[in-house]
This record gives sequence, C-alpha cells and structure tokens, in this order.
Amino acid sequence: MPGCSVRSHHPFELKKTISLTSIRSQCYVVLKVSTSLQNLPTATDREFMVFEHLAKIHSVHHGQFLLRELYDSFELQGHAGNHRCLVLQPIHMTLLEMMKLNPNPFDLPLLKMTLRRLLLALDYLHTEMNITHTGTIFLEFREETFSDWH
Repeated sequence: MPGCSVRSHHPFELKKTISLTSIRSQCYVVLKVSTSLQNLPTATDREFMVFEHLAKIHSVHHGQFLLRELYDSFELQGHAGNHRCLVLQPIHMTLLEMMKLNPNPFDLPLLKMTLRRLLLALDYLHTEMNITHTGTIFLEFREETFSDWH
C-alpha cells in the first residue's frame, strides 16, 4: 500500500483468522495492536472509546460516512499483559504523502472535493459528536470518488 510502512501498518487478507459478518469474507483490513503498559490507557484504548461513542449516536449528518470504520475489536493476552486490538478499515495516505507522490500541485476540482469532505467529516465530529480530532488525517481513494470530475 502506498504511504504505509510495514512497521506501522501491516495489511493482511481476512480469511478464517477473524470471523466478521459485517464485511466481506475476502477483503483487506488493518489490525492495530496496542502496546501493553499496566494501569496506563493506551492511544488504542482511547481510539476504541471514540469508536464506541460514535457507534452509540445515530445521526443524519453526511460527515459520518467519511470516517474510518471499526469492524471489530478484541484483546490478546501476552506475557507482559493485555493488548487491545482493533480491526479497522484500511486507509491510504496523508495529504502530504499524496503531494510528495505527485510532482504537480493539486488541481482545483481535487482540492475543492478534498477540502469539502475533510471539513464535512470534521464538522460531524465537532458539532454532532463533541470530539476534537487531534491526529493525522488520512485519505481513502475509491474510483467512484473521482468519477464526478475530470
């Protein structure tokens, strides 16, 4: 996957390792495994709590469909403690990584579409969910996303 390092994101093909009925049986997911520090919440624990909060609220805001999806979560027990694991929708690259791959600047239609979607997702998080996003913002590219501009 462009923009991902093996150390930080390692995609694997979902087969019988994890049984998820909400997604296709043959697709790629990201498995995010937290470090184990006793009595100390990890960033993965906090991220899981945000996903739980998002799942509880029903909204008609269009920005909710632009957020990364959590498919499942579980805990692994290791010799040093428990590890929270999140099964997530794959993401691709940041805007900076996209700019580095493309020697030409963003054209106006792409920039408008990207900013509109980014602001819509942030508006949903801030106004509907009372969440302030403080991390990196990644982009997901689907062919149908770009079908409305040439």
